Order: sequence, then C-alpha cells, then structure tokens
Amino acid sequence: MDMIAIPDFVSGAMEHWGLITYRETNLLYKEGVSSPSNKQRIAEVVAHELAHQWFGNIVTMDWWDDLWLNEGFATFMAYVGTDKFEPEMEVFSQFASIEAHTVMPEDSVASSHPIIVPVKRPEDISAVFDAISYNKGASVIRMLEAFIGAEIFGDGLKAYLKRYQYDNAKTYQLWESIGQHAKEWDIEVIMDTWTKQSGYPLITVTYDENTNKITASQMLCKDTAETIDWPTSIFDYKWEVPLHYITNSGGSDSTFPWIHHNSSTVEFVSPVDLKQAGNWLKFNKNNTGYYKVRYPQAWWEKLETLLKNDIEALDAQDRAGLVYDAITLPPYGLMDYSVAFNFLNYLENEMHYVPWLSVRTNLFTIRDLLNDNSKWDRFVERLVKKTYDSLAWKEGSSHTDKLLKGSITRIACGHEYMECLNAANSKFTQWVNDPVNHPLEVTERYEVLTYGMKSITEEQWDTVWSRYSSEPVATAKTDMRRGLARTSNEVLINRYLSYALDKNKVADQDLPRVISYLAANSVARPIVWNWAKQRYTELRDRLGIDNRYFGRLVPGIASHFTTTEMLEEVEGFYALHPNAGAGKRAREQSIEAIKQAIGWKQRYENQVNDWLENNV
Repeated sequence: MDMIAIPDFVSGAMEHWGLITYRETNLLYKEGVSSPSNKQRIAEVVAHELAHQWFGNIVTMDWWDDLWLNEGFATFMAYVGTDKFEPEMEVFSQFASIEAHTVMPEDSVASSHPIIVPVKRPEDISAVFDAISYNKGASVIRMLEAFIGAEIFGDGLKAYLKRYQYDNAKTYQLWESIGQHAKEWDIEVIMDTWTKQSGYPLITVTYDENTNKITASQMLCKDTAETIDWPTSIFDYKWEVPLHYITNSGGSDSTFPWIHHNSSTVEFVSPVDLKQAGNWLKFNKNNTGYYKVRYPQAWWEKLETLLKNDIEALDAQDRAGLVYDAITLPPYGLMDYSVAFNFLNYLENEMHYVPWLSVRTNLFTIRDLLNDNSKWDRFVERLVKKTYDSLAWKEGSSHTDKLLKGSITRIACGHEYMECLNAANSKFTQWVNDPVNHPLEVTERYEVLTYGMKSITEEQWDTVWSRYSSEPVATAKTDMRRGLARTSNEVLINRYLSYALDKNKVADQDLPRVISYLAANSVARPIVWNWAKQRYTELRDRLGIDNRYFGRLVPGIASHFTTTEMLEEVEGFYALHPNAGAGKRAREQSIEAIKQAIGWKQRYENQVNDWLENNV
C-alpha cells in the first residue's frame, strides 16, 4: 500500500485504493523530533485509513445516511490495529476518554442527530462527517463487542465483509450478519436504539439496604433546565442498556442486568452486600457503555474512600469513567457540585494518564465560566501538585507517562500554577535566545510554546514566526501555530489574523486551526470574532460554503461566549448570513452552548464560588 503526505490537504487523510493520502502531521514521524502524542496520532490515523480498505472500500455504505459504517468502524478498528502493533500505547484504556467523552457534550443537546441520519442535500454530506459518525459510532461498536464478546463480534464482521464484498450495504445488513453469530441477542433491536435516535441514557442507581437490592433506571441525559424540545424519537429516548459492573469480589462478564427500551427500570439483588464496609460496586465496567451513571451521594463517598485508600482497586478506565461522570453531571442539574468536587479530591494521588485526560477539558471549562477565579486555580493546583512534582519537566519512562507529563503540565500551567508558568517561560526564553544550546525537548514543546509565549515581546513573537516559516517538521509547526495565538498583545493578535489570510503564510488546511487557537484565548476572542464577521465573505470564498471546516469556523468562535448580549449578537449575525452550508448544525450547537453557559452562570456560579470559599 502506497502512502503520501501532502503539504496542504483539506482532510486529515483519505483512503484511496492503492494510494492513501495524508496531511503531513498525520503520516510523517521522526524519533527525537515528533512527540509521543504525535506518534500515537500517526499510528491511529494510519490504522484508520487501512481499516477503510475493508470498511469503506471493499464494503461501501449504500448511501450517506450510513456513513458511520465507514467512519465509526474505521475509528474503532484503528484502536484494534494500534493496540496490536503498539501495545505500550495502551490505546484501549484511552478509548472512552478520547471517543465517548469527547462526543457526549455534543450528543446531550437537542441539535444532535442519530448515527443514521437523513442526507438529502450536498451540504448534508459534509456535515455528517462529525463526532457523531466517528466518535459515537465507534463507541457503540465497542459497547456491542463488549456485551457479545470479541470472538462472536469478529465472526460476525467476517461474515458481513465476505457477504457484501465489492458491494454496498446498509446498517441492518450488518446487524443481520452479526446476529447470525450472536444468537442470544436480538442485535438489530438492541442496536437500533443506539443508532436511530440521538442522545444517550443517564442511569440513576438507588440501593435498598433492607433487601440488598439495586434499582437502575434510565432517562435521556440532558440539562434539566433545557427548554428546547427534542425531536420525536421512535424509541421515546429509551435504550437497550447492558449494565456491566465490577465489585470488590469480581466483575460481570457473561451475566449482567439489562434495562430494556420498553421499560425504564430494572431491579436486581446486588452481588455483594453493600452495607458492609469493604464492599463496593461500580457500573460500566471498563467504561465500555455509552452512558453515564448517577449514584446516591453515599455511594459516591464510598467510591471516593475506596480510591483514596487503594487507588488500584479500580483500573484507569474505570477511574476515568467515574471522574468524567462526576464532573459532567452537575452542570446538567443531575448532581450537586459539592459531591463532585469532594470526589475529585482523590485525584491528588492519581498517577495514570487516562483519568486526567477525561477531566482536563472540564476543569478548563469551569475555569472559563468562573472568569479565571483564583480560588478555582488553587483548588486545581492542589489536585495536580503531587503528580506535577513527580513528572513535569522530567523524562517519562513509558508512553503513557510521557502523555501524562504533558497533560498534567497543561492543567497546572493553564490554572496559573506559578511554578509551572515560570518553568515554561524560562525554557521558552532560553530557546528563543539560543536554540542551538537550548533546543525544545519534544515531550515539552507543546507546553513551552503554549504557556511560555503568553507574555512575550513583539521581538520574541517575530522570532517564533520566523522559525515557524522555515520549520520543515509539520508537527513542530503545529505547536508553533498554537503558541503564536497565546499572546495577550492586541497588535500581535491582529498581525496573526492578517497573516492567516495570506496563503503564502498560512495554508488553507491550517486557517481554521489558527482561528480556533485564537478563539481559545480570552483576550483574542472578541478581536477574532469581529474580524471573522468582517471577513466572513472572504473566508467563505476561500474555503467554500460546503466545506465542513468553514462551517464550524464561526460557530467555533461563538461557542465560547457566555452572555446574553453576545447570544443576541451571534443570532443576529447568523440571521444576516442565513445560508449556513455545511455549518447549519454547528450554528445550532453554538447557540445551545451559549445558552447553556448563560444558564450555568445563573444557576451554579454562586454555588461553586461558595464551595470554593469554604474549601480552598
């Protein structure tokens, strides 16, 4: 199989038969120049494109509404391939954090869509190349494999590929092929509840001490204050939910309870007596289920105590699932923030990459909503300090330790931990002044350029731009692009925006990224918003109205806003430019994101600030 890296390529990669094409960042790797995260990304993209030779080329979806048969399967199989050839990367331990936890926020609002979605116009085709098709598609595949078993799953896929080779297929034909080998389950009925309606379930758990019985009930996981009506669902937003669990005495492998789509609740006797001090149970074993779990407060406290006393009692995937559910349920009004923050205290001893990966974005989200509250920064500093002191700016041993080193440094520096910021600034200054004797360590390059460039001079910024322009390594250029957007100097922000419009300075493939990096900078955000409004027609003509990256460009900026005034301004801008092209759903999502932020500040900002005052 021939592969080629193209300097300016609109997609991440493309699975042409015989010649797979890639962006340079997704194919070119060099030891000592590319970072561990670059290495993992390249491995996964190559595996993804190779998987497309079967899922997409040998068997092609019948129409674009079944795009997930290509993209969801290629995403899932990329983990299978990467794990086979690079087991040290532990990619399956990261699966839920990268795939499910990334798409769940998008899939918990009314503007989401089912995995199988009608495609009627050309712009619809581009729009469905999104996180629902890729991330959610892969997540429900992994859940299917988990409850029927890898061997049966593999036999079913082989039958599907053999039967429909060099032909087109629909989703129901996949279920038929798998169902012939998984005779214990009605695969089509089960999986239709996951592919033919949007959203995902919240599983609420209660426990009766007198009978030692657990009751688990399902409901659509969404903001309890949401006023937007969701589209009608043929399953009334009920799912077939496999409730895998793990306890202090073992886990559920072949036998486990289900909640069915024609009911909302299941009751069963707990496999361990939860009244006894040393006994515990955690649902969603290995984090393979595409759902969240809400436990009673006492249950959360028991799990917190468990992890504080023996953090290895649960593996990293299960800890990641707990920490993700804990931090994401409160903003929906589904759990009190005090319970969540108390549970997060266990992170003080967390030394594995995956739980930090699941919580990182949410820590930054709260920080943004609190307008950079210093008490929040000190709380997060307390959580990261031990791990930071152990790993930051030091040589990591394993692949995941190197990833953790970067992640924990980003959290620390991003929450104004002065020890971290001073180290990043010192390393950046040394590199700017003397790059020969002080080159950037590849495992630190992202962090140094991101956090060392926040308060730089114009001369330093110009030096980095000059090095960016002549840098031959694509992954290094990516880190420089991100760092250049971190400045708080309005002159430099406007200079960067003017450079972005020059194709000789910033390639078409990189333009949307430059804008997103600037939009993430709170100082640059209002500047880039006004710039994008003024240059909208020019940007549209350059990238194309049906280009999905253009479609997400302006909504990507708008989704950061948190006030009623900005909501009205965004809605007014969309009304002024009604042809959204491939960005129709992205616009809807950005409006919902702003409304959620406004609602959060009204309902929870004081609650969180009060907790911080009393506990930090």
